[in-house]
Amino acid sequence: MRFATRFLTALILLYAASTAAATAATVLCVKPVPSGSGCWATAYTDLQLALAAAGSGDEIWVAAGSYKPTVTADRTISFAMKNGVGAYGGFNGTETLRTDRDPAVNVTILSGDIGTPSVSNDNSYHVVTAGATVTLTGGFDGFTVMGGQADGDPAMNQDRGGALWVNGGSPKLVGVTFTANYAAFRGGAVPSCCPARSSETRSPSAPAALASRPVEAR
Repeated sequence: MRFATRFLTALILLYAASTAAATAATVLCVKPVPSGSGCWATAYTDLQLALAAAGSGDEIWVAAGSYKPTVTADRTISFAMKNGVGAYGGFNGTETLRTDRDPAVNVTILSGDIGTPSVSNDNSYHVVTAGATVTLTGGFDGFTVMGGQADGDPAMNQDRGGALWVNGGSPKLVGVTFTANYAAFRGGAVPSCCPARSSETRSPSAPAALASRPVEAR
């Protein structure tokens, strides 16, 4: 009986440990030039790669700099938000806590200027997109979105939402600044028809749905 009790206790502890590990967030870092310690030392240099690698419950910490959806001339490529994944700008690339970032100082730009610099007619149609599967658990926080040029095919919705095109989703945006974006039809930033939650205030606060627990970089 004593052996059975100890065995059962061990199983319970193992289950608790595995459950805690499964619910712990993984932090993926993005930085123009990897350096420092923790995830910054092995940081992605391309936000697209970090988004592709992130799973539900993960966080992406992005250091100050300018990031583009593609290195090609394909105007249809955007940063696609993911359900359950929070991306946070405003880091200097040394932090170990999300609360240490400062988006006002460490400006983190998502730019649609993928073609000839300062020429807008070859920019991305949408810098950021949120599909129908993206709910309030998918968030962008602390970014400046600029350079979107929605002047494409209306049948493909390429004439609206230069900064952000919400295609049926309901993402959460906090501390996101939209500037210098254009749309031929509506919504140089975000079309008013769409259910995106946004704030023009520069705030490092995390979306409530994404801030249920403190997270440290590992």
